[in-house]
Amino acid sequence: MSAVDNLKAGWRQRSARERRLLLLAGGVLIALAGHALVWSPWQAARTRRAADNARLAADLAWLRGLAPQVDALRASQGSSAPQDGALPVRIDASLRAAGLGEHLQRLEPAADGSVRLWLDDAPFDALVGWLGALAQQGLEARTLGIGSGASAGRVDAQLLLAQ
Repeated sequence: MSAVDNLKAGWRQRSARERRLLLLAGGVLIALAGHALVWSPWQAARTRRAADNARLAADLAWLRGLAPQVDALRASQGSSAPQDGALPVRIDASLRAAGLGEHLQRLEPAADGSVRLWLDDAPFDALVGWLGALAQQGLEARTLGIGSGASAGRVDAQLLLAQ
């Protein structure tokens, strides 16, 4: 006899009252499992998301309160140097225009507004010309490290550029 046959035989041996009681107990167990496995986790996630929304709404209100200060700072700094875009974007565009784009290995914006970049095997003359053009735009090389490149007239350079 299989386990299923044993269960069927045991079920038939029970009285009608016992069967109803077992069905009721099974229903209660299913309801408790549904509450513990579905309803309760769903409610907890919903509560967490409501708290996250409240925190984010407070953050948004705080940031909106700072907007006038940011606008005032932009207005006060706007007269000192014209901005044609973010500094890393401007540097990348000028590198490509000078024919040095393919030599750019890495470009990292820094928290203070400066940009650090690495050039590999770049033509020295083009690099010096590019730095001269940057100086005319109000950008300066705060640090410059130059090493020999793969061939004559080529260099590896590390620069820190800032306005």
